[in-house]
Amino acid sequence: MVHGHTMYQYIVKSYRMSSDADPHPHLGELLHHTARVFSRWLDGLFEGAGVSPARARLVAILHCSGPKTMAALAEALEVTPRNITGLVDGLEAEGLLARRADPADRRATMIELTAAGQRWADRHLGPLTKACAAAFADLSARDRRELARLLAAVRSSVEKRSGDNTPKGRR
Repeated sequence: MVHGHTMYQYIVKSYRMSSDADPHPHLGELLHHTARVFSRWLDGLFEGAGVSPARARLVAILHCSGPKTMAALAEALEVTPRNITGLVDGLEAEGLLARRADPADRRATMIELTAAGQRWADRHLGPLTKACAAAFADLSARDRRELARLLAAVRSSVEKRSGDNTPKGRR
């Protein structure tokens, strides 16, 4: 809260008080705030399934694509090797994943779903995907396509500009 306002209300109020009719200066804050609210909402959805969004994404990747190396999973999830190790360790301890040697490269370890991981994915991924899609249900199909296009454009623009500004561990 900022002086009795939520951050969103503050951003909207700042925009309205501005003599500039272009919301451009406030778009970054609005996007950041929206992402945080969406992330908290997702955390609640996934908590109900007994897993974090990152763990669910890892299971989904393996469910859709089959076994992967730790490096491939880290790249797909855009996390550091240290973070992927923690995610895999946790899911392995729960019996959802298993490590095995890569037959093509004995130095590499492959990560695969166990039978319990397959059952978890079959039971939870569809409902979680539908629940996530509900956030966009009030938008028309055209608006959803436009939002996807705009978000991809913003991401591309930020990635082009980020260079050395991205904190280590978040590249």
